[in-house]
Amino acid sequence: MRGRVSTSGFCAGGEASARGRSSSGRSGKALMMDLRREIRECLVLRGREAVEGDLFMGIRVAESARRGVLASLLAGHHLLLVGPPGVGKTTVAARIPGLLGDRWVVSGCPVRCSPQRPECPWCRQRLDRGEALGAERIPGSQRMQRVCGSSDLKSSDLLGDFDPQMALAHGILDPRAFVPGKLLRANGGVLLVDFIDRISERVLNTVLMGAAGDGLSLGNREERFPLDILIVATASADGLSRMPADLSDHFDLVDLEVPQDRSFVSGLLGLHAGPPAWKDLGLEVVERLHCHEDLSRSLSPRGVIRYGELLDSFAAVVKDASADVALPVVSRAGLPHRLRLAPHAASSRSTREIVDEVCSSVLGRAPAEERWIPMSRERILGIVEEIARVDHFRKPLKFGLFDLLLKRIRRFPDSHLADLHREMVEFLARRRGDRQMADNLTFDLLSEVDRAREKQERISAEIRAKLEAEALVETVRMLEDKQILCKRERGYGLSRKGIAVLLERLSPRVWEGARPSGYGRHRAGRKYRVGEGRVVGTRAWRYGDAYRDFSLKATLRHAIRHRHQQIRREDLQAVVRDVRMRMDVVLCLDLSGTMEQLEKLWYAKESAIALALASSGTGDRMGLVTFSNLARVASDLTGNTYQLTERILDLDLHENAFTNVGYGLLTARGLFARHSREHGKQHIILVSDGDATAPHPSPSRFAIQEAARAARKGISISCVCINEENADPDLLAKIARIGRGRLVLVEDTKGMREALLAEREAARS
Repeated sequence: MRGRVSTSGFCAGGEASARGRSSSGRSGKALMMDLRREIRECLVLRGREAVEGDLFMGIRVAESARRGVLASLLAGHHLLLVGPPGVGKTTVAARIPGLLGDRWVVSGCPVRCSPQRPECPWCRQRLDRGEALGAERIPGSQRMQRVCGSSDLKSSDLLGDFDPQMALAHGILDPRAFVPGKLLRANGGVLLVDFIDRISERVLNTVLMGAAGDGLSLGNREERFPLDILIVATASADGLSRMPADLSDHFDLVDLEVPQDRSFVSGLLGLHAGPPAWKDLGLEVVERLHCHEDLSRSLSPRGVIRYGELLDSFAAVVKDASADVALPVVSRAGLPHRLRLAPHAASSRSTREIVDEVCSSVLGRAPAEERWIPMSRERILGIVEEIARVDHFRKPLKFGLFDLLLKRIRRFPDSHLADLHREMVEFLARRRGDRQMADNLTFDLLSEVDRAREKQERISAEIRAKLEAEALVETVRMLEDKQILCKRERGYGLSRKGIAVLLERLSPRVWEGARPSGYGRHRAGRKYRVGEGRVVGTRAWRYGDAYRDFSLKATLRHAIRHRHQQIRREDLQAVVRDVRMRMDVVLCLDLSGTMEQLEKLWYAKESAIALALASSGTGDRMGLVTFSNLARVASDLTGNTYQLTERILDLDLHENAFTNVGYGLLTARGLFARHSREHGKQHIILVSDGDATAPHPSPSRFAIQEAARAARKGISISCVCINEENADPDLLAKIARIGRGRLVLVEDTKGMREALLAEREAARS
């Protein structure tokens, strides 16, 4: 006979158990309404204004975000709060359990079952033994479990794990051998998952089970009991894209937007001591940092508050300090470590330099006159990509042909460079007007301008031409001053910062279609890109394994799972380490005249840069060989992405040239011969859009012979064929087959990048 629930006001234990057993087959949705009904009744009874005041007290976010949070709670949905650091995501999430009241639960139940429905395995076991289930009251403040997301978080932290001692005493299938995790202990309350975007994918699957209400696997047994739980998670806007779509589909997403007005930032500073001018200076520093072009992340709301507190305390400690002394000291102490440099500025600047520069400008130590026109980060990214991509601009800059560059700018008025040149013309015209146009102008020209103004006509063509030519020189000088261009032997080219900007521009496109390679998953669920001997898993012990690879923990776990009273030979476990060899890749690129069509050369360059980025991320080296009539080594094997990108951008087509595929393979093989094989695997990726036309009398046979010679040296070869009318996929297929590689046919040149990255991944695997 089953026991009873010894709580007045509740039904008998046998009836409750019978209802619980019959309801266990029903869907979890009907049983998961108690918590949501409680929150809904609180919102209705207390009113929207009162609840909103409790949740957002002292937190300034947009009105739409407040209404979104309340609407999601009213609907009973799981909630995901995103926003910048310090906006108050965790504070709002931690206040949601304040809407809950006290709750009666079964005494001693680890998952806090309701006395009306004791359905968990622990309560059912106690009822089967004839025990009476008591009841106790849990305060509303204790109805929350909090999890801080990190890569070290395990599934057992959420779901639970076995107690080895209880498992040996009662058996592996006994509920007493299982210790519930925070996901189960949050039953009847709120589970706060802070920084959910930092949790590995394997652990997120456990959160998905709780969000979806599916059955939970407790060790070797499948238990299905409904979880009456509300999950409230926080994440950054950048990390949201890394979350699985299946998990994010169970959440309502509310972005806690920060108002970007001066009154909001002034309220965050909140100075109450010191001269009022300090607050205005601090506000000016914060605003200039928010719009700085070399910062990818400026001050968060929390950082602004801390900065204001530092100014306040400095004024209290040093009462006679001036703003010239206080502002630099406080800014250096409270700002640089809270800023993040943009990738293009990381190699040439530091956050402290930017803070010092802004402070000097605010205090009036910098020149008041703006030397150059302002440039946003997006404009810089667009100009750099245009200089690297469009040969109409790249070649005149490369050889210093300013007159030709000015004609190209007039010819392509919709380009980023032409737009910048137009603004420079207007800027110089305004500056000349302020000086009465006294520089570089004669009295005759001034008279001519006056007559033109009287007739309401434009400036004469001669003056306009001089102004445009001067504006072009000033535009190039400004790009050089901003370290985007650098002076070379004959002309200009992208500087190291400019190349970094280009890599930043192309990087999202690269990693959008690329997968980091890895032997497997370690305990946090992420894949390592480079083999460094880390432990990524366990396996059965084999003869010859090193003693240092023996895993005592995994051995004991294996013995307990199989109910072995003593350790047996088959219980021994060894760790699996992430050990992989790196790879040398030589990109063999066709530069014959047919690559000019459909921007094939640019897409080949973009693909080569993407390949260089991916190779540097895994510690591989990459070289570059180009071929047409003959072949040459454009870049030796290196892991320096900047050097590779610079060499790739300098590539030019060879007009009316032949396609000597065999000599390209010969040169690539010679490049490998200059380096030892200790670095790892050697692989050639051949990219071409045409058939072999040199040398005579049999160019195809020569290419096949060179492929066979490379294969005998242990070098693998893969071919990427841009499938045009003059292409010869049969020849490239033979080369790939001889080189034990793959043939990739590219119908659209825009897909060349994905083809190269996929080929690299296939070669590594």
